[in-house]
Amino acid sequence: MSAAVSARIRVLVVEVVAVLLTAGALDPLLDGTGWAWTVALSTATAVLVAELLRRAGLPRPLVPVGTLAALLVELVVTRVHDVAPYGMVPSLPALRALGHLTSTGFSDSSAYTAPVTPTPGLMLLVAGGTGFVAVAVDTLAVTYRRPAVAGLPLLALYAVPAAIAPHGVPWYWFALGATGYLALLYTESRDRVTRWGRVLGLRGGGPRTSALGALGRRVGGTALAAAVVVPAVAPGVGDDPLHLGDATAGDGLSSGQIGSTDPLVNLSRDLGQRTPVPVLSFSVPTAGGQAAPYLRTAVFDRFNGNRWVHDTPTASTTAVGGTLTTGFPATTGEARTVTVATQDGLTTHYLPLPYGSTKVTGLKGGWSADSSSEEVFSTGKKVSGLHYSVRQADPAPVPSALLKQTTPAKLGARYLDTGGLDTSSVFLTAREQAVGEESRPYAQALLLQSWFRDRGGFAYDESAPVPVSGTRTLIDTFLTERRGFCVHYASAMVLMARSLGIPARLAIGYLPGAQQSTRDGQSRYVVTSVESHAWPELYFKDYGWLRFEPTPRSDGLTQSPAYATAGTEDQIAALTATASASASSAPSSSSSSSASASRGSRPDDTISATSGGGSGGSGGSRTPLLVLAGALAVVLLALLPALARRRLRGRRQRAAGVPALWDELSDTAADLGLPGFSRSHTPRQYAALLGRYIGMRPGTGSPLEALAAAYERSRYAPDAPASLLPGARAQLAEVRTALGEAVGRRDRWRAALLPRSTWGGLLARTARASEWRPWSGRGTGRSQRGVAAARR
Repeated sequence: MSAAVSARIRVLVVEVVAVLLTAGALDPLLDGTGWAWTVALSTATAVLVAELLRRAGLPRPLVPVGTLAALLVELVVTRVHDVAPYGMVPSLPALRALGHLTSTGFSDSSAYTAPVTPTPGLMLLVAGGTGFVAVAVDTLAVTYRRPAVAGLPLLALYAVPAAIAPHGVPWYWFALGATGYLALLYTESRDRVTRWGRVLGLRGGGPRTSALGALGRRVGGTALAAAVVVPAVAPGVGDDPLHLGDATAGDGLSSGQIGSTDPLVNLSRDLGQRTPVPVLSFSVPTAGGQAAPYLRTAVFDRFNGNRWVHDTPTASTTAVGGTLTTGFPATTGEARTVTVATQDGLTTHYLPLPYGSTKVTGLKGGWSADSSSEEVFSTGKKVSGLHYSVRQADPAPVPSALLKQTTPAKLGARYLDTGGLDTSSVFLTAREQAVGEESRPYAQALLLQSWFRDRGGFAYDESAPVPVSGTRTLIDTFLTERRGFCVHYASAMVLMARSLGIPARLAIGYLPGAQQSTRDGQSRYVVTSVESHAWPELYFKDYGWLRFEPTPRSDGLTQSPAYATAGTEDQIAALTATASASASSAPSSSSSSSASASRGSRPDDTISATSGGGSGGSGGSRTPLLVLAGALAVVLLALLPALARRRLRGRRQRAAGVPALWDELSDTAADLGLPGFSRSHTPRQYAALLGRYIGMRPGTGSPLEALAAAYERSRYAPDAPASLLPGARAQLAEVRTALGEAVGRRDRWRAALLPRSTWGGLLARTARASEWRPWSGRGTGRSQRGVAAARR
């Protein structure tokens, strides 16, 4: 590999590293490390395609255009392949799906508090944004050889997370990004200085750049150190201008106001932790035989079709002297006292409370209760390090009385809003399979619960299913895939209950956790981050909000409340039989009832078939097609140099001059691994050199010797007759055939598929572009020598 090619590869590698190091500033915004692979793929795609396009001889202004088109194809393949022809063509439906995902991503970015679990929309923004930055950096630093200006898109990439992250970006990400930029400057400038050296093969062929490099490293290192240290010690800049402390997650609180994030993101982050982190502990009386309570922190009653939205709570009552009378509706169960102790690391502003809490004592700071949402919150105090007691009673409705209710309770319209999901065929088919023709509200609730837990073939999976395209909702995907975690189960049951006319809302908080000890008549439970949970609450006349449990966790921590199980087994069995019979009698689901009768079976064919466009089925069936499409894309990219070479050969054959044919001879030899024509050769010397390979010796009147003579006449005798051209074409054809026979089959295949001459042409054009003086109207001598070196 020539020194020029090695230098170019170094520039490309450093360019990729610079973008990736700068993109590391996204770390405070996104949870986990999966997003980093997305960034790496987009960056590598942009740089690789741009280099291939340059090697193919595409004009410089068209290189970024072609690269952006390739980036669009990459986004289609990785984000919305199910709606794209062959999984990769940016068709109108695919572009619409990308537009929908983009809109969702911007909506998610304004609704979530960092760090968030990447959603499909956010991942599209990350992939597209970093890919666009990579295109801009490559265009400036490599295509137009202006690496200093390439720092602007890198700065923009760093500035976005620096402005959005609640606690800013740690200083080391700034240092790493700046180091990548300085490395890009150094590598490109070294390559540029080297190109100005001696290139005709003399000893010491290039200038010594070690002194310049050492000076550049000292200047760059000093500037970088000053950029990090000076703002941190300068007066009047702020307490932490570069955010030298750790970047920790926010919780939606700003300027003393309560905010909220999507529970799907928060819960998936907690449940995704490999090591359980203690959150709180509580004690309940052992006597009485009551189950350990769920601890609720917040409720969500508004659903916009894609996401649950939390309303800002309003203070109905305020704590006085550490005691808060909540004003929440009283329940009919036996009252008890629950003692709660929270860990120091718990940063939420919502107090974990069991259902039916009427009084809280031992509070510190300003706490208020919202009687409508039944939440206790603070605008300043966090719950970390608290120790408080709660007087509460679990609801104790009579199931037989609830089953006698024939009409749903009347409550606000927001508790019946499904965000338009009640028009989805997937949603409606699943609801019919769950409840059949049952019309009694409580019976419908029991059927929904048993369908999600037992009858529907669902599996608990903490890796949340995501829509396979921008046109399907998360709930539709969950109902099709039949896997998910608590938020999916709770959300689906809430929305199905609403579509049946039953007021419902989503509650989040914690499961009881594991019992640790029993002492002095108290049972102590320890709750960790993996006990974060969501569940549905349905409203019934005379009884208020009642909790249900549709989530089938494998660890057994989720338990249906007594009023939804005890004494109702026979009724549930009868209702189940009725629902199954009515569902199987429907033409749309006659073949699917038996398929989902057992736990863990594949989702019903009806749901997959009705998900629209044939894209709702299992993604596994598309895997071979995607692999084939990806392989085809790689092959097409690899063939770009060959296609460009073929086009150049045809243009030369049609050219009205022998020099074009001589250039074709030189490139043909280079493609086959033989020496190319150099300006240090005369035409006769080069003909003699090639003749040794193909057996055409000087003085024999060979086609090669005749072609060299015709080239000399065309170069040194401008009035050379045009009659030379036909003979030169025939001579070139004979010589090309002889050259091909002189090398092996492997070299001929390589010349056809991966022509070496495209690399030399690339370097020649780069040399001319970088050394050209537009104001002088001609190239410098160094430029001419660079072209010659490149052709060698």
